This record gives sequence, structure tokens and C-alpha cells, in this order.
Amino acid sequence: MTDPPVCRLEKGLYAADPEEVLAFVRDLPDDVDAAMVVGHNPTAHRLSQGLLSPRDKKGLSSAARNGFPTCALGVYAFNVDRWAAVAARTAKLVAIMGPPY
Repeated sequence: MTDPPVCRLEKGLYAADPEEVLAFVRDLPDDVDAAMVVGHNPTAHRLSQGLLSPRDKKGLSSAARNGFPTCALGVYAFNVDRWAAVAARTAKLVAIMGPPY
């Protein structure tokens, strides 16, 4: 059985803008394999839109169609070796899930 993931409350992210959230992600230790950031709109929506690479046509189309509604979960992949290399407009949208309406 594996241990549950570490959960941290980062109070500075509560009112953060997308660039501040990216700065937090860039500061993650490189031994962290994956991270989940939970936040509010409009920051979550703006971050979601700002992460997508112009080369990810499918992801951009999905984001344009679906937006980033309340309670959505976006999964993004970055082709980087270190968290410090994560940048805006470089992600591929792996999945976006939202609540049923």
C-alpha cells in the first residue's frame, strides 16, 4: 500500500494571479513527480488558458468549447525535466473534466 500524497495549504495562492501560481509551481522540488493546484476562478480559468501551447490545437479547441467551469479539473503535460522550466503556453491539455450539468 502506498502513502497518500502530501497535501499542503499555501495561503499565498488564495488570491494569486496566474503568474504567481506558475511561480509557485516553478519552485516545487524536482523530486515531486506531479502536482495539483486547487483554486478559484477567474484565476483557474486564466491559468488554464495561459498554459496551453499554440501547437496543442485539440487542447485549444476543447478549452474554447468548454472553458474552465466551476469545479473543473484540468490535467496538463509539460515536456520539462525540472519544475523551474514550466512556462506559459507550453503545456499539452491531457484532459479537462467538469461536473455534469
